[in-house]
Amino acid sequence: MSASLQILIVEDDDFKEQEILSVVRSIWSEAAVMHARSVQQAVLAINSQIFQLIVLDIALPSHDLVRGGGAPTSMPAGGVEVLLELSYLGRSDAIIIVTQYPEVEIEGRLVALRKVASVVAEELGCSAIAAIQFRKNDSMWRAAFKKALEKVRGSNPAR
Repeated sequence: MSASLQILIVEDDDFKEQEILSVVRSIWSEAAVMHARSVQQAVLAINSQIFQLIVLDIALPSHDLVRGGGAPTSMPAGGVEVLLELSYLGRSDAIIIVTQYPEVEIEGRLVALRKVASVVAEELGCSAIAAIQFRKNDSMWRAAFKKALEKVRGSNPAR
């Protein structure tokens, strides 16, 4: 493991990504941050390296828009595909889910956001720390996200 904390932010909305990044930087100013904007990019990233933290949106496009390529498919539960890949690989990267939705569809059923982290941990075997609802212009999500980041920080030697 390198001296720098390795973080992957999987988010397709520029504004939300910048908000997330500003909170991450307030905790870990020197972290190496990688970005993925689609399910395809996220899967490629997690297959290329291990992250101490993955900040994951749930609603993601299937792949990036490429000139001459097919249009990306909107995947309301695309982040779950990323979780399934992590599960398949037997990975234990810490995961914080940040979504705009109050529920997440997991294996065909809607799960209330307050229960998502425990369902992801129990049923998919992923190291879900928290699931937080992002609300623009609301400081509550920032406080919850910061608390989850502190939890990851406390369990990680690369501070």
